[in-house]
Amino acid sequence: IKRLNTLLSPGFMNGRIYVYLGLPGSFKSGMLLKSALDIRKYNPNFQTKTPGMKPCVLLISMENTLQETIERVWNMEFDDAITDYDPEEAIQKLYEKLGYGCDPEPEKENKNKEKSLTDMLLEEDKKKEVQNIDIVIQYKPYKSIDTDDLYTIIEDLREENMEVCVLILDYIKRISPAIPVQDNLRLELDHIMNELKALAIIKNIPVITAHQMNRSAAATVDQAI
Repeated sequence: IKRLNTLLSPGFMNGRIYVYLGLPGSFKSGMLLKSALDIRKYNPNFQTKTPGMKPCVLLISMENTLQETIERVWNMEFDDAITDYDPEEAIQKLYEKLGYGCDPEPEKENKNKEKSLTDMLLEEDKKKEVQNIDIVIQYKPYKSIDTDDLYTIIEDLREENMEVCVLILDYIKRISPAIPVQDNLRLELDHIMNELKALAIIKNIPVITAHQMNRSAAATVDQAI
């Protein structure tokens, strides 16, 4: 997206928060998912702050389930329907397309062992340049977590040797602020934005999210059209 590249130049920056604004059904979740895929695709040599750790994009989906998100990834990457394949075939196609499926330290095999199709596919993967950023997708129900919980999720991934290089949250209205606010949506959103900005600075990563415009904004857009 050339215009978006110009606006973002030189790219998503550490310590900053980025918000896609849109009306209902305007592909906000799609843009967040595309951002995750593109970050992985166009940063093949990304280096973590902590040597030896695996970089990852952390996508927290609080609207679309994990199954819906995977189906959307499929539709972004392939022209045929995911239902045309059994689960194992679909997983293999996604692995090959996104660069997954390569074990950097495979167990030594018996040379006389007959190789399965899976073995041969993994051998082919090892011959290719595999992009080193993983995408971790987690589904959290509406208002089930607050912004402080994001720190815990990031630290839990560190214990699995994965360093979050960017946090993508879908989307602002579906997470709770760490500091509760009673019956004041504007103040609640204010707190959420400030807390996400603080997380971006403390963790030194970009935070990318989205926000749904209200009826007043929709009326303004309709009038302009």
